Amino acid sequence: MNRRDFIRRGIVFATITATGAGFALRGAAAATLGHEATDELRFMRQEEKLARDIYQQAYARWHLPVFANVAQAEQRHMDAIWRMLARYGIADSLRDPQAQGGFTDPRLAKLYSELQVRIERSADEALLAAGLIEEVDILDLRKAAKTAPDQSLRRVYANLERGSRNHLRSFASAWMQRTGKHYVAQAMPQAQVDDILASPLERGGNGMGMGH
Repeated sequence: MNRRDFIRRGIVFATITATGAGFALRGAAAATLGHEATDELRFMRQEEKLARDIYQQAYARWHLPVFANVAQAEQRHMDAIWRMLARYGIADSLRDPQAQGGFTDPRLAKLYSELQVRIERSADEALLAAGLIEEVDILDLRKAAKTAPDQSLRRVYANLERGSRNHLRSFASAWMQRTGKHYVAQAMPQAQVDDILASPLERGGNGMGMGH
């Protein structure tokens, strides 16, 4: 074997070894995360997409800027979850992230269909539907955070929840201004929703929270 062949074979071997090590590290990371935390992360990826899809559809129907603004924020939420999936070597739970719908989780598929009906009724009903999405999202993010074994993952969930609180403030405020009524909680305890609405918009979270 001449020197050139030896070097070439060495490079190939090093590449294969590095690739194998990469797969091993990703597999180890996923194993460290655990089944429950993995399922929660994959679920949240779909739930953030549901919010984005519904807000895009609501904006196309009613042209209220709040829907367009929060839809953009939800895309950032989706991206944040995707980065965590990639970090842990977990397959994406979305077949086509850019397409509308296509949810594999039965609960989200059912909710998506129900929300599509609601947002067509009126702009006010669309705002209420958006409020429901954010309340459910807050509850699910809190649940997911309890299963997260990693501080960085808990931090992502905390940032996303901060964003969802801001989104709830934006949608509820828009609805109350249009109707003159007090926003009634749809999934969370009323006292918790009232506390959120009585407090100002929160800053932080790498731009994942604003939507007014």
